Amino acid sequence: MSELVKIVEKKQIPSEVIMFCGLRDVCPASLIADSYLIFEHNPEETAHMGSSLLLSIVVLHEGFSHAPLRVYGNKKFIAVISELAVPASALHTVMHA
Repeated sequence: MSELVKIVEKKQIPSEVIMFCGLRDVCPASLIADSYLIFEHNPEETAHMGSSLLLSIVVLHEGFSHAPLRVYGNKKFIAVISELAVPASALHTVMHA
């Protein structure tokens, strides 16, 4: 794991499954697709990420705070979703953490 990125696991992140990355960018299509997967298949939030390379913000959903960069998973797939734009200079570091 990179020292610049901290992954906080709530549950063990499944391994050897398909990984979907919904990172916010100029076109939010991947974020929308990941959000749909999470809504339809209801995987558990398994982890969240924080980094000094990202903005320090908290996202509110239905009155509950969440990290903007989260990992959801089940036995079939994991989905990394980011509700903030990851700077191009930090993308490689964040995704390889």
